[in-house]
Amino acid sequence: MRAAILALVLTGCSAQVGALPVSGQLVTTSTTSTTTSTTTSTTTTTTAVPVTVPLVVERPMPSTTTSTSTSTTTTTIPEAPTLSELVEVHFLPEDRAWAMRVAFCESSAQGRDTHSSAVNRSSGSTGWFQHLPKFWQERSTAAGVPGASMFDPEANVIVASWLLYKTPQGTGHWYPSESCWSN
Repeated sequence: MRAAILALVLTGCSAQVGALPVSGQLVTTSTTSTTTSTTTSTTTTTTAVPVTVPLVVERPMPSTTTSTSTSTTTTTIPEAPTLSELVEVHFLPEDRAWAMRVAFCESSAQGRDTHSSAVNRSSGSTGWFQHLPKFWQERSTAAGVPGASMFDPEANVIVASWLLYKTPQGTGHWYPSESCWSN
């Protein structure tokens, strides 16, 4: 036990958290030998030094209760509307067949498509209805979808509907493909 206490003092463990001081005396012995040409003399000195040594008391760790709960969150992402569904919402019944023919003639769109990545390399016209980039910002703002991307399927259909119903050119916006979509 003394060796353990001495080891604690020598290693500087007196600052341990939870240590209680214990007072006592540490007894040290030193031996000195002196030799002269004919005589050898040995002196032994015993010294008592007061010390305070920490007594480390082991305390039980507080009990902890860990509770785990597993929950499952299901997120349902609605399917994107198809071209047919968007045309049904944004065009009058008498113009829906025409709008589907224009989208097909302009970008090879099919009714079940949910998006279009069609871009004309020479003009930059984009999407199902092949809107021209130079007019997109102005027209999308006027149609009520400011800041929308030309690739946004619904914005593409909304702007096409606005062009048909709210501008004097009407179907003339798609005159280059008229031979394909006209009756």
